[in-house]
Amino acid sequence: MKHILIVDDNKTNLVLAKQELSVEYQVTPVISGMQALQFLEKKHTDLILLDINMPEMDGRETMRHIRSRAEWSKIPIIFLT
Repeated sequence: MKHILIVDDNKTNLVLAKQELSVEYQVTPVISGMQALQFLEKKHTDLILLDINMPEMDGRETMRHIRSRAEWSKIPIIFLT
């Protein structure tokens, strides 16, 4: 089963996205860019849905960290607004 990592600081958005997508995909919701990076250290994902506006580490900075690692650089990322 394909895996989607959802990164959003809004818990309501995470719950709704997980409800909709978990019918066909394995879904992991996290509430920050730092949690996303920690997740990627341990597990593989096929797609990242990434909120742009988040405190501490926004979506753009999170994406820069992801793209800087060769093993993560090919993971598709879709920005959420």
